[in-house]
Amino acid sequence: MIRYYRIMIIGLILALVVTACGKAEAVEPNNAVQIEKEISPVVDAEDKEPEPVNTFTPEIPTPTTEPCPIVSSLKPEWDTYLCETFDSTTSLWLGNEQGTSTRLEGGEYLIDNSTKVAAGYTTGFTYPVGVGSGQDYMISVDGTIESKFKGCTWGVFVRSTSDEIVYFFMIDNQGVFSLTGSSENEANRYLGNIKSGSNSAIVWDGVNNISAVVDGTNMEFYVNGQLIIAHEAINAENPMFGFIVWGGEGVSAVNHFDNLLVRIK
Repeated sequence: MIRYYRIMIIGLILALVVTACGKAEAVEPNNAVQIEKEISPVVDAEDKEPEPVNTFTPEIPTPTTEPCPIVSSLKPEWDTYLCETFDSTTSLWLGNEQGTSTRLEGGEYLIDNSTKVAAGYTTGFTYPVGVGSGQDYMISVDGTIESKFKGCTWGVFVRSTSDEIVYFFMIDNQGVFSLTGSSENEANRYLGNIKSGSNSAIVWDGVNNISAVVDGTNMEFYVNGQLIIAHEAINAENPMFGFIVWGGEGVSAVNHFDNLLVRIK
C-alpha cells in the first residue's frame, strides 16, 4: 500500500512538471543488447555477423605461484594468469540465460544449447562467454562439439569490448575454419568475412586445441599448434577475450571445453 501511494505521489509531481514546462521530448529506451542472434552458416558469403553482445567478463585473477599442468609452446616467457582444468571449480560464468546453460561436468566446462530445438527454438544461436581482459595475451583451450548437426562451430573471440565481439575465430567438425571481423573497418559483415576455408590441422569430429596470440594489433590463430591465419586488428586497446559458440537455424549442440590457459605479456 505504501508503494502504491508513492507511485501516485510521483505521478502527480510529474504531471505538475509537464504542465509548468510544456511537453517533454520522448526519449527512446535503450534496447537490450542481444546475446542470441540468428546467424546463417559460414559457407554463405551473404550472411551477417552477430550483433554486439553483452557478455559476462570476469577479471583476470592475480598470477598464481602454483604449477600449471597445461603445456603450451606459445609465449612461455609471458606470465601465466589463468590455468583451469575444470575439475571442480572455475572463474567462468555458470548459470542459465535465454535457454543457454553453462556448467562443470566430468572435468569440463560445458556450454549447453541442446534444449532449444525441443522447445521449438527455430533460429540459430551465438553465445560468448567472457574469460578475461588484458592488453597483450595468449589464450589456449581444448574444445569439441557434441551434436548431430553440421551447422555449428566453436572458437575464441579477441580484441573485443564489453559491448561488441569484434574478432572471433571458429572451427567446425568438418575441418573448416573462419575468422570474422565485426567492426566497420572490415569488409562486408558476414561470418568468415576476413577468411574462411578448410585445413588439415583440424581434427574431424574430435577434440581440437585453439590458441590465439594477441600482441599489439597483431593477432595469430592456431589449431593444434599450427598457425592457421594472422590478421591486423583495428586497434591495440580492445581488451576483452573469451569463448564463443555458434549454431545455425534449428541446431542444438553441447560444446565441451577443457585445459584453459591464459598468459599475459
